[in-house]
Amino acid sequence: MASKGSARIALAGIPNVGKSLIFNRLTGGRAWVGNWPGVTVEKKVGRTRIDGVEIEVIDLPDIYSLTAYSVDEIIARNFIVEEKPEVVVCIASAVNLERSLYLAISLLELGANVVLDVNMIDLAKREGYRIDLAKLEELLRIPVVATIAIRGYGIDELKNAIKKALQERREHTNIIDYGKEVEIPQIDTKYPARWIAIKLLEGDEDITNKLMKLAVGRDVVYQANSLRSDLEKRIGDLELYITERRYKKALEIARAVVKG
Repeated sequence: MASKGSARIALAGIPNVGKSLIFNRLTGGRAWVGNWPGVTVEKKVGRTRIDGVEIEVIDLPDIYSLTAYSVDEIIARNFIVEEKPEVVVCIASAVNLERSLYLAISLLELGANVVLDVNMIDLAKREGYRIDLAKLEELLRIPVVATIAIRGYGIDELKNAIKKALQERREHTNIIDYGKEVEIPQIDTKYPARWIAIKLLEGDEDITNKLMKLAVGRDVVYQANSLRSDLEKRIGDLELYITERRYKKALEIARAVVKG
């Protein structure tokens, strides 16, 4: 925890998963609203208390992934890496689980201490299927809870999962095997080493530019560029290859836990 009696958590999720409702349930709807530094993207911050621990709750922008394609994605991943919230609650949609799992996997690769909240489980039931939460927790190796935010169902369970995550930090960065040929030498920065390697192979301009400002990072960038060029001659677009591996893993997990 940040201190004995305080902590900071972030809420992440793709659009339309009920993240704002979860935020309101946790904070009582009381929030400070401003902008993220340097941009006009809204920043919403609230507070909650769990077993005497004062917790700051930051509502991250809606995102689909942690690439550098949008300002929102850069804001989210920079906050997780630079501000280091003790827990990231990934709000998932029970009716669009595969897409939400892609984001959850991306957060895990970034080294976040993730709790997965499968929201809107009533809609899944209405459509004739259920989600095996125990199996999902086993596969992801992180706490998983179910909520119906609009009714307040499962919020106490979510708070308990956050409390547990604050006490027992879990990191699971190697959730996907990209193949040995895709791995590159790793360097020590504030970002997870393996995640940096993957982002360089994807050609992530934001990460590349940050590393080029570090003497220790320049050689790795040059090496990654050379390796990426070589790999793309054999397997095609490397960014597409890595993205497809993530989607494949998300689909594999979704198929294993969704019961019709």
